Amino acid sequence: MGVHQSVMTDLNKQVEIVRNAGKIIKPNSVVLAVGVTGNWMLMHFPDYIGVDKPLIILDNYEANDGWFAVNWNNHKIPRIVADSNDSVPPNLDVKWIPSKETKIFDYVFIYGNYKDFRKKDDWKLLNQDLDKNFKPVYTSPGNDIHIFSSFME
Repeated sequence: MGVHQSVMTDLNKQVEIVRNAGKIIKPNSVVLAVGVTGNWMLMHFPDYIGVDKPLIILDNYEANDGWFAVNWNNHKIPRIVADSNDSVPPNLDVKWIPSKETKIFDYVFIYGNYKDFRKKDDWKLLNQDLDKNFKPVYTSPGNDIHIFSSFME
């Protein structure tokens, strides 16, 4: 029982760290959440930034599957782009219906090992986009959360 309690206590602390960091994100923003913790138990923790306010968090791949309770309204949503790229593999791979309207996300929320994230080829496009179109606006005290804001904001 002691092991279970300590694991839950640690996870609860992580939820609070994520929620506190998310306070700087403005309501009604479009957020690309990137989880690079390497821990499957923390995979959806970036979603806690939307607990207290309305946000569009783009890592919700289930909303693209058709069977999930919440689905993208593909007929009204603009193409969400990263520096004119329609997706940011491996995190944002949404099959948008072609739209003339485009929107760059307002924030990028990176949760986990930032140094590893910057080195991985998988994230090359997003790293280029961060360098070109975003500014750092928050780094958590433990250095495990980095938030970037679009220059367009």
